[in-house]
Amino acid sequence: MEEQEKIEELSLTDKIVETFKNKTEEYSKTLNAENFHYEELYLKGKKENGKAFAMSVLEFKDFFLKINYRVHAPMLLPSSTLEMRILFKGGKFPVEYSIYDLLNIIDETNFICYTIPYITTEELMEQALAHLMDCFNIYKLQIEELFHDKEKFAILEENIETQIQKTIGGKVFESGSIEYMIRMLEVYYLFDTSKFTTEIYTEEVLTGKYKKAVKHYKKKGEKATIYESRLAEFLWQRKEEYSFIPENLHTNKVVKKYQKVGIKGTFLSGLAFFILMPLWTFAYGLIYALTHFKISEGSLYMTNSEYPLLIIAGFVTAIVNMYFVRKILAKITYGTRFEEYNRIDAIQNPASTNNNMSKFFQFVIAAGIAVAMLTANTYIKFNENNIIVNTDILQINGTEIPYTMVDSVYKTEKIKGFKEYVEVDNYVIVLKDNTKIELYMYMTNEEFEQYVLPILNKKEIEIKNIDLLENIPKVEDKEVVE
Repeated sequence: MEEQEKIEELSLTDKIVETFKNKTEEYSKTLNAENFHYEELYLKGKKENGKAFAMSVLEFKDFFLKINYRVHAPMLLPSSTLEMRILFKGGKFPVEYSIYDLLNIIDETNFICYTIPYITTEELMEQALAHLMDCFNIYKLQIEELFHDKEKFAILEENIETQIQKTIGGKVFESGSIEYMIRMLEVYYLFDTSKFTTEIYTEEVLTGKYKKAVKHYKKKGEKATIYESRLAEFLWQRKEEYSFIPENLHTNKVVKKYQKVGIKGTFLSGLAFFILMPLWTFAYGLIYALTHFKISEGSLYMTNSEYPLLIIAGFVTAIVNMYFVRKILAKITYGTRFEEYNRIDAIQNPASTNNNMSKFFQFVIAAGIAVAMLTANTYIKFNENNIIVNTDILQINGTEIPYTMVDSVYKTEKIKGFKEYVEVDNYVIVLKDNTKIELYMYMTNEEFEQYVLPILNKKEIEIKNIDLLENIPKVEDKEVVE
């Protein structure tokens, strides 16, 4: 009773892990295992990140039965994947054999799937374990006999050595380093397990698209494992559908339903995005406006520039924000099926993913605020006694230019485009050191003539006309009067 109450207090993932632990321990007793060992690993080694892996080891006279539950697997594998492996107490290599490796020797007629991904409930975990244990019960005696049959066991070892070399390359067992060998074998186990979670297997073999599966397995050529080659031959000769997996454990079919968003989901996602993007852009625009107002205090006129960056900042923030509204959208999209979606989401997005996304979202918002403030701080400001030019977005303080440094202002008739000149007026401030400040990127001609021209006229700065920027003559050396 206390144990049941304890499970009810746990998160969904923890409940499934707890069920895995309790049920495998029960099986160790019913199967008369000599010993039982249970172990858990956490994401990045930290308990607060959530469980990454759980393993139960049942020890028998000649071998260990390892039942692996990959709670949150690497990218190669789906989350919440259950499988089993055999480690013999002797032999040439300290390798964990998959049940498929053993079937190559002890039963070439069995092609049932014993790799179950996307376990989303305690009940599913119990059913998946029962499926694996039924298989183990059937073949337990044959596994023991295989270990004592020197000829067959030698074939098994030769097969695994060849398979490891094909999968990860190199001679793992000749490295001389135990640490290296263990690390490389772990990589191999991931690749080996993934062969039963790939599209070829889940979308073609398990769904009856045998001809397509055979075609893809044939393309693998020598890289195909012995089991895959046997499976391709079996599928090629198959005239009727084979029951590879019990319907209640065909979890890929369930998950696929939720991977297809559909018209309704697509519409809601698009609607949410096009609501969030203007909201974030407006928020950044408000920060921009307040910053611009503060910086422009005391000036006669200050330009606005680079504000399209606010739209980009709003766009990026809205994309990240979509992660946090996905469940609201799913609830509307799936209705009564939302709980099933929520369970799938829980196993695919552990606490560490949510924490990382929260931190990333905070970073994106902070970056958006910084962009808004830096954008507002990009300007040309006309004061009573000087012009301050700050056209570099990463520059905090601008360059002060006294009006006495200005030689003249030219109005050009054309500006140079990508390939040819374009007839667009461009006002250019020319300093006495021949520095040119083109104004067309920072203000319109109307803004210049309405706000800036009166200031320059007051300072008795001459306005001249010329055809091209390149034809503006150099300013002769003049003494600058401060």
